[in-house]
Amino acid sequence: MQTGPDGRRLHGAGDFNVDILTSDLQTGANTIVLVATDGTASVTQHSITVNWTPGVEWDLPFAARWSDTGGVTDASQPVDGLWSLSVDGLTINNVDDGYDRLTAIGDLAWGQYEVTVPVTVHSIGPNADESPSNGPGVGFILRWQGHNDSVDPGSQPQVGFKADGGATPTPFGALIFWRDPVGPIGQRIEVLDENASLVTSDDTFALDVGEQYIFKARVEGTTPATYHFKAWKAAEAEPAGWNVTWTASGDADEPTGGSLTLLSHEVDATFGDVVVTPAGATSATPNLVSPGSGIIDDNTPIVLSSPQAGATILYSTDGSDPTAASTKYTGPFTLADDATIKSVVMVADHDPSAVVSTTYTVNTAPDAEAGSGSTIDLAAAATLGGSFTDDGKSGAAVTVAWTKVSGPGEVAFGSSTSAATTATFTEGGNYLLEIAVDDGRLTSTDTVTITVNAPVAVVFGYWITSDSGQVLPFGDVGHLGDLSSSQLTAPVSAIDATPARDGYWLALENGDVKNFGNAQDFGNVSDLTLAAAVVGMTRTGSGGGYYLLGEDGGIFSFGDANFYGSTGNIALAKPITAMAAAPGGEGYWFAGADGGMFAFGPDAPFFGSVPGVLPAGVSVNEPVVGMAPTASGNGYWLVAADGGLFAFGDAQFFGSIPGVLPPGAKLAEPIVGMVATESGNGYWLVARDGGVFGFGDAEFVGSGTGQGLSAVVGLAS
Repeated sequence: MQTGPDGRRLHGAGDFNVDILTSDLQTGANTIVLVATDGTASVTQHSITVNWTPGVEWDLPFAARWSDTGGVTDASQPVDGLWSLSVDGLTINNVDDGYDRLTAIGDLAWGQYEVTVPVTVHSIGPNADESPSNGPGVGFILRWQGHNDSVDPGSQPQVGFKADGGATPTPFGALIFWRDPVGPIGQRIEVLDENASLVTSDDTFALDVGEQYIFKARVEGTTPATYHFKAWKAAEAEPAGWNVTWTASGDADEPTGGSLTLLSHEVDATFGDVVVTPAGATSATPNLVSPGSGIIDDNTPIVLSSPQAGATILYSTDGSDPTAASTKYTGPFTLADDATIKSVVMVADHDPSAVVSTTYTVNTAPDAEAGSGSTIDLAAAATLGGSFTDDGKSGAAVTVAWTKVSGPGEVAFGSSTSAATTATFTEGGNYLLEIAVDDGRLTSTDTVTITVNAPVAVVFGYWITSDSGQVLPFGDVGHLGDLSSSQLTAPVSAIDATPARDGYWLALENGDVKNFGNAQDFGNVSDLTLAAAVVGMTRTGSGGGYYLLGEDGGIFSFGDANFYGSTGNIALAKPITAMAAAPGGEGYWFAGADGGMFAFGPDAPFFGSVPGVLPAGVSVNEPVVGMAPTASGNGYWLVAADGGLFAFGDAQFFGSIPGVLPPGAKLAEPIVGMVATESGNGYWLVARDGGVFGFGDAEFVGSGTGQGLSAVVGLAS
C-alpha cells in the first residue's frame, strides 16, 4: 500500500487510502487491520471496523440537505480528501485543497438525472498550476463508477480515471467543471469524456472567487448519453440555455449509469444543498389532487395520487415550486390555514412533471364559548353569556343552537338561537347546557353547568298543648300521642319538637318528661323535690338532649345538653318564664317576666333585654311569657302576655298583637308562648285559649280555639 504524496489521490505526506472491494466484505461489522512498518522495522498496528450493508439503494429524487444531517457521510460518501460540514451546517467543503478531492452521492444504477447545487470558490490552492493538477477546477463527475487501474497499474489506492477497453469499469461518463488551466487559455467550462479527453468547452465563462454560483448538470439517454451543464451567479436568474452540451460516442466503454461526484480540484470550495431529480426524454404525468381548489375544512384530507408506477410526489405549501428537497408525499394530510399546494411527480427516466397548483381557502370550526356557570333560584332566569368567533371562510351564515344535555326538568331558552340569552327551569337541580355553533361546514360546542336551587319547603305546621296534656296538630304535622287520657302527677307546662319534626316532648311542672313519636327519653327530675315549678323546656340543636327550666332559673340538662350556668341561687326580682337553646349547641338564654335576659355559654351572647330598651322607671305592660332564637343564633325575640314583641340582635320585627288590634282592644286570653319558623323569617304566637297568630312567613294553619282545650301552655314546630 502506497503513502503520499503521490500527486494524485494521496495529497499529504504519510497519507494513505485503502481501496476494498465490497465483494470482499461480509454483511455487518468487518475488522480491518492496518499494519505500518517504518525504515527501522518498527511496526504499528491499528484496527478499524467497517460496517457493510449490501443492497442499499439511493432513491431518485434525492436531496442532500446538509442542515438536516449530522455529518457529510449522512448524505454522501467521501472518495478522496477530508470533507466536513461548515460551521453553520449549511454547506460542505474539502478541508485541505488538493488534487481531485471527491465525494460521491447516489447509486451506480443511477442512469438519467439532473443535479443542482450552489458552489462557492473561496480561494485557489498554492499548487494548483503544478503537474499533474495543471490548474484549479470545481464541478461534477457524472455516472461515476470509481477509480480503475488504467493510469498506474497495481497502485494502492487505484488512481485510474480512463477507460481501459473493458478490462475494468470505466470510471465515469463525463467530467464537467469550471477550469482555469495552465497556460494562456484562461477560465472556461470544460467537458472531459470517459478517456479524460477534452470534448467541448465554453471559453466565455469566467468565475469570480468568493461569489456564489449555481451549478446544474444533466445526463440523459442510455448510450450514447447527452450531457449538459450551466452555471450562473446565485443572485441572478437562471439562463434558459446550457453553457455546454455534449453527446457521447456510444462506444462500448461508455458507462450506462453511475453516481454523482462533487469535484473540488486544487480549490477551497463549499457546496450547498444538492438536489438530484430524474431526467429523461419525456416528462412524468402530472399528479391528481383531491379535493380541487376551493373552500375546504381544516380536517379535510388532501390526497395526491399518480397513475405512474414508482412515482414520487413532492409538494410545497408555501407557494414555491417543489423540488427533490421538498416534502415527499407519504399519505393524506390536512391544512391549518389558507395555502397554495404545488406538487410535482418524479419518476425514473422521466423529467419531472408539470407543477400542479391547487389553492385552498381553509375553513376552521367556530370557537364556541358557553360562558361561566352560575347558581340561581328556581324562580329566576339564568343569564347565559355565550359567545363565538369565526373566521368567516365557510361561505355560509353562522348559526347558534342551545340545547339541554342533562338535568331533571325542562329548560326554556329566551332565544335558543342567540349566543347570549337566558334560560328558565321547571325543577331544581344541576343542568348541563350546550351551545353549538355551526358555520355551515363545521360545528363546535361548549357546555356550561347551571345549578338551580329549588325553594326550600316552608314548614307550615305546629302542635299546641294544654296543661292537661292534650296535643292538637295543625298543618303538615301529625298527632303522635298525648296525655289527655293519663292521670297526671302535675300539670303540663311546656312542649318542644325534634329537629326532624317527627316527635315531641311534654314537660310537667314537677320535672317529669313524656316523649312521643321519635323523640327519645333522655331523663327527668320527677323524683326530686323542686324548689320551683318547671316552666319551660328546649331541646339542643341536634335533638340529642334537652333542658328543663325552673321558675327560679334552675337548669336541668339531659342527653347531649351541657350545663353552662343558672340563676337558681340568685334572688330574682321577677320569676323566670321562658328559655331558648343556642343553635350552635353551646349555650342558652332565659328570660324573666320583666324581660330581663340571662345568657350562658360561648354560643349564647347577650344581645339586649326589655329593661335595657325601655325608659328609666318604665316596665312592660304585661309579663314576658315566651322567647325564640333566630336561625343563626345571633339574636332572639321576646313576647309579652299582651302579644307585644321585642327583637334583639339579628332578629327582625315582623309584627305584634298590639299592632294588629284596634286601638284599646285586647285579646280574650293572654299569649303564653311563641316559636320561630325554620327559615327565621317569621314566628307564631299562641294564646291560652288556643288562638294562634302568625307573622312574617309563619302561615296560619289552624288554632285550638273552640276545641275544648283546657289552658294552653305552649306550641312547638
